Amino acid sequence: MALPFIVMDVVTRIFGNSIGFYKVYRLFPNLFTLLYIYLFLGIVLNTNKKVGKISYLFFNILFVIMYLVNNVYYSMTSNYFSFNLLDSVSEGSPYFLSALKNCNIFVYIFLIIIICLIILGYKSIDKVKKESKNNNDNKKLIKIFIIFIIVHTILPFFLGYCFLRKIIILNMLAQLLS
Repeated sequence: MALPFIVMDVVTRIFGNSIGFYKVYRLFPNLFTLLYIYLFLGIVLNTNKKVGKISYLFFNILFVIMYLVNNVYYSMTSNYFSFNLLDSVSEGSPYFLSALKNCNIFVYIFLIIIICLIILGYKSIDKVKKESKNNNDNKKLIKIFIIFIIVHTILPFFLGYCFLRKIIILNMLAQLLS
């Protein structure tokens, strides 16, 4: 069930290798991806059957759209899409079909693989829910959200080049509070 998300992330980062986008082997971007997968699958597996399946489809459709936008745009411009570009969306609309036609073929090959993985994941929801206990456990869902929020808050401190500076600041704050 997690495989479509992982494939979308890894493929996008491999395509962005030439512009210095986060490399596939970097630990913290991978943890960030796994954290979101933990949240999404936690919601899917800890809600009732219908809500879980709808959530799984919603999350995957949203991420497939982001995968396509980023990788089609990258294929044309050698840069990733940014929401800052929404102001100029009308200028690029005449080139939409041309962008789809001239996109790197591997974007579409991986899209087919991703869609197959989504279908397999969707079909496995019932099986996974039967094997797990307490499918509709609200306490477990709350724990998932709390863990997500805590780790999501801490994780950005470990990204980038000023990691040591952040450690020093956190150490100073800890000394001030004690």
